[in-house]
Amino acid sequence: MNLFSILAHDLRRPISSFHALSDKISYLIKKGDKDRMIEIANLYEESGKEISYILDNLLKWVISQKEGIQPFYESI
Repeated sequence: MNLFSILAHDLRRPISSFHALSDKISYLIKKGDKDRMIEIANLYEESGKEISYILDNLLKWVISQKEGIQPFYESI
């Protein structure tokens, strides 16, 4: 599997969540359901953090490859 396949796979779920949550927020705004909008906003934030985490790791990997730095792995 090449790098782009891995990235596409890892980013698919959080980006799909952004799309689904955007649709849900539009619906809730029309409905006026403030409490549910707050819940959805929290999910939106979680998806954003996931994408940011994946992209940060990608950037660190690219820098390590470019500069010859050995990667440091840690348990999550």
